[in-house]
Amino acid sequence: MEETGNNTGEAAPTTSGAEPGGPAQAQPKTAAPIVAGAGQYYRNTRYVMAALTVVMGFWFGYDGFVRWPAEKVKVEEIENALKARDDAQLRTELKGYSRHSDMDILLQRLLAFSLPPLGICLLLWALYNSRGEYRLADETLFLPGHPPVPLSAIRELDQSLWDRKGIAKVVYELGDGRSGKAKLDDFVYDRVPTDLIYDRIKAHLQPPAEVATAVNPTTGEVIQVPSSEKPLL
Repeated sequence: MEETGNNTGEAAPTTSGAEPGGPAQAQPKTAAPIVAGAGQYYRNTRYVMAALTVVMGFWFGYDGFVRWPAEKVKVEEIENALKARDDAQLRTELKGYSRHSDMDILLQRLLAFSLPPLGICLLLWALYNSRGEYRLADETLFLPGHPPVPLSAIRELDQSLWDRKGIAKVVYELGDGRSGKAKLDDFVYDRVPTDLIYDRIKAHLQPPAEVATAVNPTTGEVIQVPSSEKPLL
């Protein structure tokens, strides 16, 4: 039975990119990019809030320009009729209407003019705040509104709000003199990939554990232990 593999004496096939007749060169493996897009829950809740704000504006507009002025006129008509003659039916009809002052109607109209633009601004802000994506590829961090930041250019990772709010701030200094502070938010952007990016940055900044040596009193063997652990006596 013949053996298969490179022991047959046949030349091994060259990998792509290697020169014919030259030694095959292994291609370096690179980690897959980590990408965090806009958080769907964040955007969906903002869509609902913006829509409700606009709808409420039209509702207040209907009250301020149509329903309440009509009720005010009707109440005045009934009250004038009651001044002329006391009528139980008119009194009962009057109880079915609410009294609205000129200030009440003015407030409804102001809300009608202010709420729809506020809802649109809320929508635009939500889209802007969650624009683009977080991406970590080839040891380089890409964040909306910031230049590409190599991990080696990151100087600090502010974790004070991470456990409570899922917000971390990245302080970086680029080789061309530019510096800045970027934010990671796992509520605004997809949580799982954002947390992975955070862990990757944290691991990059975390200094390697110091190693101390100790002697095992039983065997006399020299062993290495992390400095955080107590050496053997």
